[in-house]
Amino acid sequence: MKQLPSLPLDEAAAQLAVAARLEPDAPYLALRYAELAKARKNCNEAAEWATEALRRQPEWVEAQEILAWAGVEHGLTE
Repeated sequence: MKQLPSLPLDEAAAQLAVAARLEPDAPYLALRYAELAKARKNCNEAAEWATEALRRQPEWVEAQEILAWAGVEHGLTE
């Protein structure tokens, strides 16, 4: 599998940090952090942020999908 360059992900992280300072409770923010963690293949962080996204916005399909991905990556689902 081809490794993603880290520079665009680092830039995304920097932009999210700015957004977090401006509007820390924005529902989309947790989902974007979950997506970033998934892009970095960090299952634990992706699951934590996806869970937070669902706390902020229940039934958010994208967050549910990230939780499912994290579970599969960790072998937690059949």
